[in-house]
Amino acid sequence: NAKTGYVVYYHDDYEDLKPEDINSSYFSDDVDYERKMIANNEIVSEGDFAYKLVTSNTWELVFPIEEEKAKEFDQKEMKVKFLKNQEILKGKVKILDALAPGKKAQVEKICVVTFNTSVADYLNNRYVDFEIFTSENNGYKIPKSSVVEKEFLLIPDTVAFDFNETTNTVCVKLDKYLEDGTKTYVTTELNVYRTDGGDYYVDGNIVKLGNTVYASDEVTTYTINRTATLLGVYKINQGYADFKNIKKLYENEEYIIIDPSSTLIKPYDYIALDASKIKDNEYIYD
Repeated sequence: NAKTGYVVYYHDDYEDLKPEDINSSYFSDDVDYERKMIANNEIVSEGDFAYKLVTSNTWELVFPIEEEKAKEFDQKEMKVKFLKNQEILKGKVKILDALAPGKKAQVEKICVVTFNTSVADYLNNRYVDFEIFTSENNGYKIPKSSVVEKEFLLIPDTVAFDFNETTNTVCVKLDKYLEDGTKTYVTTELNVYRTDGGDYYVDGNIVKLGNTVYASDEVTTYTINRTATLLGVYKINQGYADFKNIKKLYENEEYIIIDPSSTLIKPYDYIALDASKIKDNEYIYD
């Protein structure tokens, strides 16, 4: 051949298909797709398919997209991660209207992402698995199996006092009766797992639902009657399961990305791989 390029030895009758001709039927589980390969040393007759020659580094990824996402990305740049090799590429987006299969009056959105690099990595793939990034999510990547949802008690900051950001503890006073019947108050530290909207999230190891706690003035009281759940992981650096709250930025079927600025988890910390098998403060190893 007088031209140079990448040689491809398969064909599937999609070679002349244009993006504007594609609709969701091409992505159905029962699509009738047939791929034909030309084997090494196979004899072909004149006029038969022999090979395809890819002479450009520009190529397109085409797929159906929800209308809301179509509005978000139209004429903008999309970041795509290809699962076969974990490569991340950025391409320019164009949204097309397609006639939905079997529904003449209904229009669906088709997304066309144009790339100008890495064509050699994908020219042998008609279909590829990929993820799109709807926003830039920079954080710690952890397995979904490590994440657990846990219930906490809520104590308002109108009662709790002396919050310590270093140890993540806050104080309340609990009443105590001496042997002679005299009522006194004991300052007690509680572990804080999150602060939000004037509330401290504490566990139920020391105080319980229905308990009355006192402020530092020993006059202001609050009866614990509210709970909320938090997502977290079990940190096991010290050998025991220590729950740490996390904030989720991104999620797929295998892992999540968490916000580093809103968690006490740091790089190289040990966390439980399967949180469902862990109990609070359980010793994992000595």
